[in-house]
Amino acid sequence: MSNTGRVDKTLFRDEHYLGKPADDEDKIISRRIKLIERYPEFFNKTLSCIEVGCGSGATITR
Repeated sequence: MSNTGRVDKTLFRDEHYLGKPADDEDKIISRRIKLIERYPEFFNKTLSCIEVGCGSGATITR
């Protein structure tokens, strides 16, 4: 596996990256929020939402 020098090796099992949840301040969260802001119905509090993605729910808790 190349390009894994900065990654915690305990997050690998049989060369498969298990990942880790994104932190609230991570750029991926800001980018995801910008994407979903294009869809105002996403923020309709009368609807249910299944959050798929960063592992911590940070997109909807921020």
